[in-house]
Amino acid sequence: MKCTRCKRREVVYKCPYSHEELCISCLAERMINRVKRAISRFKMFTPRDHIMLVIEGSRKEIAMVDLLSKIEKEYPQAKLSILLVEKGLTEDKVGNVLEFIKGELGLEVIYRSFREVYGHDLKEIYTKLAKKNIDCTYICSVCRSLEYRLIQKEALKNNATKIALSILANEIAADILNHLLQGRKPTLYTSLDESMYKISNLIPLRTPFMYITEEEIMAYATFRYPELSEITCPYAQYEQKYLHKLELRNLQKDHPEVLFSIIRATEEMGRLLDEPYSPCTLCGRPTLGELCEDCRRTNRIRSILQLRFM
Repeated sequence: MKCTRCKRREVVYKCPYSHEELCISCLAERMINRVKRAISRFKMFTPRDHIMLVIEGSRKEIAMVDLLSKIEKEYPQAKLSILLVEKGLTEDKVGNVLEFIKGELGLEVIYRSFREVYGHDLKEIYTKLAKKNIDCTYICSVCRSLEYRLIQKEALKNNATKIALSILANEIAADILNHLLQGRKPTLYTSLDESMYKISNLIPLRTPFMYITEEEIMAYATFRYPELSEITCPYAQYEQKYLHKLELRNLQKDHPEVLFSIIRATEEMGRLLDEPYSPCTLCGRPTLGELCEDCRRTNRIRSILQLRFM
């Protein structure tokens, strides 16, 4: 079957909401255009920015590196750095990922691990919490808090002006749904102005892949990088929004555009309502107070965690 756009190459992905059947080149072009649309719509980056893209080394994240590097090449004055954060779940794969990004994509990678920065990896942190019979959902809060603190520290250290997060539409929509079901007003990273970050001496967080779904990036990554593997977090099941991601995936079967509908509705909500959100002073994620819930939960049990850097 031939691609409905170019009419020449074989189809690798069938888009459920546009009904297009795309080859690998046209799929890449479609996703690049969506990344550009998000960047332009929310003024995420400027042509002179030093952008630090954060990944954990999964196959789909390598695809995001590939896409963003293609856009960065159109702006010679911009700079793209890659920060690989290893939490103790992918130690055996780090070497292959670093070699691939440097060799195939020609990009330098900054590598940091939880063990290097905090003295413990995620498995050891989980063991500490389990021994104290602490609610298992704390592992996800601690993980996010430590990850974003590390990201902010490295971005400042390397003089980055913006942080690009490898977050897709699926996760953003699930997070929005999670907020709504908890009776909280949802927000987007795009709702925070750069000046709000400067007050706390933090680097702005941006989500350039917010209009790309996990299904299409995985189709691209599987075709382009079959030698690389995907990463599955063994603790994802404890996260509150995990079930919402599964629910949305089922809903997508009958309503393919549900993810983008949720994101667009939240964008409009942000325009209509007053935005009291500000960056968490420790990790930079949007919050209603000085600290986000994840950093507050982490601080409550810091004596149990016994980490080097908090």
